[in-house]
Amino acid sequence: MKTKNPRWPSELKRPIIVDEILKSIPPQQRFKHLDTELTIAIVAEQSRQVEIISEFLRTPLPNPFDYDWLELIVALCRHWNIPAFRLEQIRPRGPGATKIWTDRKLCELFADVQRLAQGARSELGACKFIAQNPQKFGQRYLRREGATPEAWAKTLHRQFIAAKSKIKRDHIFRNVNFSLVFGRHRPALKYGPKFVNQAIRQYGYT
Repeated sequence: MKTKNPRWPSELKRPIIVDEILKSIPPQQRFKHLDTELTIAIVAEQSRQVEIISEFLRTPLPNPFDYDWLELIVALCRHWNIPAFRLEQIRPRGPGATKIWTDRKLCELFADVQRLAQGARSELGACKFIAQNPQKFGQRYLRREGATPEAWAKTLHRQFIAAKSKIKRDHIFRNVNFSLVFGRHRPALKYGPKFVNQAIRQYGYT
């Protein structure tokens, strides 16, 4: 029997918008200690979401926060498709303007292509494999009705190139999506084999 998704508070139905958090950081702090200030602000917002969930479920918070407990909450929200802890660079454009290639989906595509490309395939070959075998990746890369594998492969490769460029060049994007874990900040890796392996472990399809 399938459990019905409860009516979660409206505050939990919105992702955390990085650009809006950046604007809230005073300019003098933004230029001197951006990584630290951004991490503090994001963790504060995540903590606020935890408090909302705790109140909704009528379950007291552990004191101090237990990281395993917090990661369980994040995993449950992901399971229920609750975007409360999802990080997005910019706010969605509005009703009816669904963004297919979110930051997380770009990270997932980057990781899946890189994992496949560690073998004998090229990056383009990896995109073709995904387009021809979307069922091997759950719901991640299902083709739209009428789309051919060839056309889908071109779209995936185009988005992969965009994701790779963004990861290489956008320090904030890399920091937010690959270094920040709830309440903890791992040392940022420079782009290279170690970073790619970390991306595969973090976002690769299992």
